[in-house]
Amino acid sequence: MMFANLGTRFQSLPRWRKAVVVVYFGLLPFACYEALVNDAYKFIVSMAGMFSLVAVVVGSFYRENDLIRHVDVPFSMLNVNQNTLHVGEHDFNIHDIKKLVLESVEEKAYLSLPYNPLSVGVTAQFSFPVKDLYAVKSWLELRLPHVKILGLPAD
Repeated sequence: MMFANLGTRFQSLPRWRKAVVVVYFGLLPFACYEALVNDAYKFIVSMAGMFSLVAVVVGSFYRENDLIRHVDVPFSMLNVNQNTLHVGEHDFNIHDIKKLVLESVEEKAYLSLPYNPLSVGVTAQFSFPVKDLYAVKSWLELRLPHVKILGLPAD
Protein backbone atom coordinates (compact mmCIF):
# COMPACT_ATOMS: atom_id res chain seq x y z
CA MET A 1 0.00 0.00 0.00
CA MET A 2 2.84 2.37 0.85
CA PHE A 3 4.30 2.05 -2.65
CA ALA A 4 0.97 2.10 -4.52
CA ASN A 5 1.45 5.55 -6.06
CA LEU A 6 5.25 5.66 -6.10
CA GLY A 7 5.33 6.31 -9.86
CA THR A 8 3.05 9.33 -9.52
CA ARG A 9 5.12 10.68 -6.66
CA PHE A 10 8.33 10.17 -8.65
CA GLN A 11 6.89 12.19 -11.54
CA SER A 12 6.04 15.06 -9.18
CA LEU A 13 9.59 15.32 -7.80
CA PRO A 14 11.85 18.19 -8.84
CA ARG A 15 14.40 17.33 -11.52
CA TRP A 16 17.37 17.36 -9.12
CA ARG A 17 15.67 14.88 -6.81
CA LYS A 18 14.85 12.56 -9.72
CA ALA A 19 18.53 12.65 -10.69
CA VAL A 20 19.58 11.70 -7.15
CA VAL A 21 17.16 8.75 -7.12
CA VAL A 22 18.29 7.50 -10.55
CA VAL A 23 22.00 7.80 -9.72
CA TYR A 24 21.50 6.17 -6.33
CA PHE A 25 19.61 3.16 -7.66
CA GLY A 26 21.96 2.96 -10.65
CA LEU A 27 25.00 2.67 -8.37
CA LEU A 28 23.35 0.40 -5.80
CA PRO A 29 23.98 -2.91 -7.67
CA PHE A 30 27.65 -2.06 -8.22
CA ALA A 31 28.16 -1.21 -4.55
CA CYS A 32 26.47 -4.43 -3.45
CA TYR A 33 28.49 -6.54 -5.88
CA GLU A 34 31.79 -4.94 -4.85
CA ALA A 35 31.09 -5.42 -1.16
CA LEU A 36 29.92 -9.02 -1.65
CA VAL A 37 32.97 -10.03 -3.69
CA ASN A 38 35.57 -8.40 -1.43
CA ASP A 39 34.53 -9.17 2.12
CA ALA A 40 31.47 -10.23 4.10
CA TYR A 41 32.09 -7.54 6.75
CA LYS A 42 32.21 -4.84 4.09
CA PHE A 43 29.01 -6.28 2.66
CA ILE A 44 27.18 -5.97 5.99
CA VAL A 45 28.41 -2.40 6.52
CA SER A 46 27.57 -1.47 2.92
CA MET A 47 24.09 -2.94 3.16
CA ALA A 48 23.42 -1.07 6.41
CA GLY A 49 24.45 2.15 4.66
CA MET A 50 22.38 1.30 1.60
CA PHE A 51 19.26 0.60 3.65
CA SER A 52 19.73 3.91 5.46
CA LEU A 53 19.95 5.73 2.14
CA VAL A 54 16.90 3.87 0.82
CA ALA A 55 14.96 5.05 3.88
CA VAL A 56 16.03 8.65 3.20
CA VAL A 57 15.20 8.48 -0.51
CA VAL A 58 11.81 6.81 0.00
CA GLY A 59 11.04 9.18 2.86
CA SER A 60 11.68 12.14 0.57
CA PHE A 61 8.87 10.94 -1.70
CA TYR A 62 6.39 11.25 1.12
CA ARG A 63 7.74 14.20 3.06
CA GLU A 64 6.82 17.02 0.70
CA ASN A 65 3.41 15.82 -0.37
CA ASP A 66 2.09 14.52 2.94
CA LEU A 67 2.79 17.62 5.02
CA ILE A 68 0.26 19.64 3.06
CA ARG A 69 -3.35 18.64 3.60
CA HIS A 70 -5.34 18.26 0.37
CA VAL A 71 -9.07 18.99 0.28
CA ASP A 72 -11.48 18.67 -2.62
CA VAL A 73 -13.62 21.60 -1.45
CA PRO A 74 -11.39 24.54 -0.45
CA PHE A 75 -14.22 26.49 1.15
CA SER A 76 -14.53 23.75 3.77
CA MET A 77 -11.18 25.00 5.11
CA LEU A 78 -11.92 28.74 4.97
CA ASN A 79 -14.21 30.89 7.05
CA VAL A 80 -14.22 34.51 8.20
CA ASN A 81 -16.07 35.13 11.44
CA GLN A 82 -16.01 38.69 12.83
CA ASN A 83 -12.28 39.57 12.90
CA THR A 84 -10.99 36.02 12.58
CA LEU A 85 -9.90 34.03 9.54
CA HIS A 86 -10.25 30.30 10.12
CA VAL A 87 -7.95 28.16 7.96
CA GLY A 88 -8.80 24.60 8.88
CA GLU A 89 -8.25 24.33 12.62
CA HIS A 90 -6.06 27.46 12.79
CA ASP A 91 -7.37 30.94 13.60
CA PHE A 92 -5.83 34.28 12.60
CA ASN A 93 -6.81 37.82 13.47
CA ILE A 94 -7.57 39.36 10.06
CA HIS A 95 -5.74 42.56 11.02
CA ASP A 96 -2.52 40.58 11.53
CA ILE A 97 -2.64 39.17 8.00
CA LYS A 98 -0.90 41.40 5.46
CA LYS A 99 0.08 38.82 2.81
CA LEU A 100 -0.80 35.28 1.84
CA VAL A 101 0.31 33.00 -0.95
CA LEU A 102 -2.06 31.47 -3.49
CA GLU A 103 -0.42 29.51 -6.29
CA SER A 104 -0.83 26.55 -8.58
CA VAL A 105 1.50 23.72 -9.52
CA GLU A 106 0.21 21.35 -12.19
CA GLU A 107 -3.18 20.01 -11.02
CA LYS A 108 -3.09 21.44 -7.49
CA ALA A 109 -3.53 24.90 -6.05
CA TYR A 110 -2.02 25.90 -2.72
CA LEU A 111 -3.00 28.46 -0.11
CA SER A 112 -0.55 29.29 2.67
CA LEU A 113 0.11 32.00 5.21
CA PRO A 114 3.93 32.00 5.46
CA TYR A 115 3.99 35.52 6.92
CA ASN A 116 1.82 34.40 9.85
CA PRO A 117 3.63 31.28 11.09
CA LEU A 118 2.04 28.97 13.64
CA SER A 119 5.51 28.25 15.04
CA VAL A 120 9.05 28.43 13.68
CA GLY A 121 8.95 27.00 10.16
CA VAL A 122 5.32 25.84 10.39
CA THR A 123 2.60 27.62 8.44
CA ALA A 124 -1.09 27.10 7.88
CA GLN A 125 -1.46 25.69 4.39
CA PHE A 126 -3.52 23.33 2.29
CA SER A 127 -3.93 22.26 -1.31
CA PHE A 128 -7.06 21.98 -3.41
CA PRO A 129 -8.05 21.37 -7.05
CA VAL A 130 -6.64 24.00 -9.40
CA LYS A 131 -10.10 24.52 -10.95
CA ASP A 132 -11.13 26.34 -7.74
CA LEU A 133 -8.12 28.67 -7.68
CA TYR A 134 -9.78 31.85 -8.94
CA ALA A 135 -12.94 31.21 -6.93
CA VAL A 136 -10.79 31.09 -3.78
CA LYS A 137 -8.94 34.22 -4.89
CA SER A 138 -12.25 36.08 -5.36
CA TRP A 139 -13.51 34.84 -2.00
CA LEU A 140 -10.35 36.09 -0.27
CA GLU A 141 -10.39 39.47 -2.06
CA LEU A 142 -14.01 40.02 -1.05
CA ARG A 143 -13.52 39.14 2.62
CA LEU A 144 -9.92 40.34 3.11
CA PRO A 145 -9.49 43.36 0.80
CA HIS A 146 -6.45 44.65 2.71
CA VAL A 147 -4.45 41.42 2.22
CA LYS A 148 -1.94 41.20 -0.63
CA ILE A 149 -2.24 37.90 -2.49
CA LEU A 150 1.15 36.69 -3.71
CA GLY A 151 1.92 33.96 -6.20
CA LEU A 152 -0.65 34.69 -8.91
CA PRO A 153 -0.39 37.04 -11.87
CA ALA A 154 -2.44 40.21 -11.50
CA ASP A 155 -5.81 40.20 -13.25
